[in-house]
Amino acid sequence: MGPETTMAYNIAVEEVKGLHYQKQANILGDEERGVQANFERFRDEELEYRDTAVDYQGREARHYKLLRNVTKRGYRAAIKIAERV
Repeated sequence: MGPETTMAYNIAVEEVKGLHYQKQANILGDEERGVQANFERFRDEELEYRDTAVDYQGREARHYKLLRNVTKRGYRAAIKIAERV
């Protein structure tokens, strides 16, 4: 399927991870600012990985939108399962 497909997958995963870390940071209050800052740093790192995947033509993959949507749904499901375990 080629390197573009791998990068497309990375775009989707990193977007979901970035949003997940942002939600975690938003839950924390001011008294937990240090932990909140860590989540924000993690978020920023994931979004940098996403940007790298974009730079490597991830959006040029065949069936990009379909691949992105399916991957994001699967990754969101994995997060929900992990939160309950």
